[in-house]
Amino acid sequence: MLITYFRSSSYNQWDYCKMSYFLNYVLGLPQKANKRAQQGTIVHKVLEILANCKKVIQNLEENPVACDEPTPYNFNDEHIGMIKWFHDDFLKPTLLQPEEIDSINKTRINKYNYKPEAKIPYNTVHYGQDMVDNIFKRVYDCYKWDDWAPVDKITCHNWTWMALEYMNGMFDPRKKNIIEAEPHFNFMIDKPWAYYEWELPSGKKISGNLGIKGTIDLIISPSEGIIEVWDFKTGQRKNWALPDNQSRKTYNKLCTDFQLMLYYYATKKLYPDTKQIIVSIYFIRDGGPYTLCFDDRTLQETEDRLCERFQEISTCTFPAMRDVQQKDFRCNKLCDYYKMKAPNDDNMCRFIHNQLSEIGMDEVVKKYTHAGHSIGYYQEPGQNV
Repeated sequence: MLITYFRSSSYNQWDYCKMSYFLNYVLGLPQKANKRAQQGTIVHKVLEILANCKKVIQNLEENPVACDEPTPYNFNDEHIGMIKWFHDDFLKPTLLQPEEIDSINKTRINKYNYKPEAKIPYNTVHYGQDMVDNIFKRVYDCYKWDDWAPVDKITCHNWTWMALEYMNGMFDPRKKNIIEAEPHFNFMIDKPWAYYEWELPSGKKISGNLGIKGTIDLIISPSEGIIEVWDFKTGQRKNWALPDNQSRKTYNKLCTDFQLMLYYYATKKLYPDTKQIIVSIYFIRDGGPYTLCFDDRTLQETEDRLCERFQEISTCTFPAMRDVQQKDFRCNKLCDYYKMKAPNDDNMCRFIHNQLSEIGMDEVVKKYTHAGHSIGYYQEPGQNV
């Protein structure tokens, strides 16, 4: 099976469903956008912009410019445009009135949207409220879908403030020393096992070494010589590849979570001279934060897992369906390829599975690869705006 790179989502999708991986990453068959994922993108984008605004302040504090009158800071985001603010407005405290808190708390009772207790106490203070809400409105208007209801905006707004409120701003980017927001990584693995040679459906031959690609939400420096990687999650604290009674992500499971290990591996390559790297994952609406300390053993374990998975995928000629009968709810409720009509009016997953049996993988790749799909293409978060 063709493979040229891994990202954490592709690695995990293989665990979730091998046929789904093949349809997505090899054939490039487009899936419908996910509403929950798009809501999460909005929250991530607001936090990213706040982090970039804080970095502007940091840079100017290191290189101050003499000025008689207060001048606004500014940051130009590629999606929502120019943002301007004054220093005093950035973290200006606003004590929420009891009626405001009651109104907010009435919107935070949906057990699906807010897994733990999400209500805020009286005397809650929001910092930089006007600026945050202005940025949120612009981001929401940029990323929302036309058919979204008012409650969808409230949900995104709540999740944004929940991220900023936690433990008086423990995960508020504005209160941290920012290294980089949304850094992208793209490394080739310089090991003999990582070499590949493929012939594409067009007949073009390619060769090279397996890559790892991805984007980290945020990197901060809590103190000199220490870097902390932040990963924000707006989804449920579950591994959907596992049976429901085993799917809950505990601290011990997070210690071997491939995405977090990959982020550590990538950050070590991005900042090789850093003394210590900490990785924190924050489940905004389902369980709060977990902080993990990896070490050099993690680097080798990450490469070992990449090697094993690379060999498993590259030698696969018949990817298995998650459930041949497609009775699993992850097949018939969650999977777009089950809902997608095939040329013979069957669903696309079963159709391609049968085609693999009849004509083999090489012919399926030649015949059914989506027009314009490139086996090495990587779409960064937010590119679908």
